[in-house]
Amino acid sequence: MQTVKPFLPSNKSGKLYTLVLDLDETLIHYNERKGIMGLRPAAESFLRLMEKFYEIVIFTAATEDYTEWAFSFFDKEAAAAI
Repeated sequence: MQTVKPFLPSNKSGKLYTLVLDLDETLIHYNERKGIMGLRPAAESFLRLMEKFYEIVIFTAATEDYTEWAFSFFDKEAAAAI
């Protein structure tokens, strides 16, 4: 029987469950036509609440530069939960 390597690094948070969220269109929305990035309503408070119970993993298919830019829209406390 073949052993499957985990997709995620080991959970170092000590939390039992991992919550995986998609960055684009779940936590943020980029309006290409207007060139504006917007956080979804209550995204930051949602992350703060969820990080008490879950290890949080944010998934995106975007480039690293775009991802760093997108995370800059979150306040520092909410970003620390990610």
